[in-house]
Amino acid sequence: MKHLLLSLALILSTNTWAEDEFPIELTCEFAEVAFNINVAATEENTWTKLLTDIKHSGGAAWWANNSHKDKKVYARKNSLSVDSENIYFSIPDGVFGTVYFFINRLTGKIRGSNYSGECYKGFKEYNERKF
Repeated sequence: MKHLLLSLALILSTNTWAEDEFPIELTCEFAEVAFNINVAATEENTWTKLLTDIKHSGGAAWWANNSHKDKKVYARKNSLSVDSENIYFSIPDGVFGTVYFFINRLTGKIRGSNYSGECYKGFKEYNERKF
């Protein structure tokens, strides 16, 4: 009977922590940059896609050159880490080599290089001007 109770306790405790359902689809914004992020179970299927057109090369556009517009940029190999509180990955960049993304799953905040912003669940489209 002790073994049965112990086994049952172990089974219940392992099912307490739900597994993530992939992909995790996010829309993130910081400074003048907006992009979609698709976080998958592997780097091969984790990508970013720039949503806003950047006409200059300064500011938060440090990683968003024209080659990324309307194109998915996939995560670097061995760079993806997903746990209950954070998502981390990096992508190749045509300017500096690598861009690192840190996303806090509890607050929705994103950090990349010296910039920070906010992420929202789901893919958002930017079709209309705000003003």
